[in-house]
Amino acid sequence: MERETSGFDGWLRTVECVTREMSFVSALDAVSRLVGQAFGARIWFVDVLGRRWSYVAGETGDQPSQSALACIRLNGSIGLVSDTWGTISESERAKLIAFLEKFVASRQRS
Repeated sequence: MERETSGFDGWLRTVECVTREMSFVSALDAVSRLVGQAFGARIWFVDVLGRRWSYVAGETGDQPSQSALACIRLNGSIGLVSDTWGTISESERAKLIAFLEKFVASRQRS
């Protein structure tokens, strides 16, 4: 279990390094792609506008399936949507959400 955790923490550091010099939207696209490659999870980043969640970055092509949809607010204005969120272990999801909350707070466009 510790090996899995340290491997995941290393993966998060890699994501941070890869996206460091990218624009906010490009960095979100890269995070989505990297999550998909590592875990098989499809994620979309969205602007949260009241009850409306509007696409900003991430997965392209097919829209998320409504059957297993996870909608997670990362802050007051950015959220994450995934229809394959369950492919990531519960502990890794918690760490990924914490990472993304900090990431969005520090990188969000004005």
